[in-house]
Amino acid sequence: MDSFSQWQLVGLGVLTVISVLLVLGVVRPNRWFGISTARTRAHTDDWYKANRAVGFLLLSGAFAAIAITLLARFVHPAWGFLGVLATVAFVVAVVVVHRRYAA
Repeated sequence: MDSFSQWQLVGLGVLTVISVLLVLGVVRPNRWFGISTARTRAHTDDWYKANRAVGFLLLSGAFAAIAITLLARFVHPAWGFLGVLATVAFVVAVVVVHRRYAA
């Protein structure tokens, strides 16, 4: 496995840990970590709903990216492009959740 793939897997591992923290509701309302909008900071229930939703999105995205990275190693390096597409799709999903709770 090349150096880039190793760092990519480390980054995805960190993303997985962050996602699990958001899903489990460990992260309390704050300005620096999570979906922090005026609405989510004002309403604790909205904070946990928004961050749980984003946590699930990020977790599923991390697992998909890990699978694609490992699959690309055995099938063809061009499959790594699917990881880029999956990342873009999940970033869009996170933006949609953020906009939902931003109002």
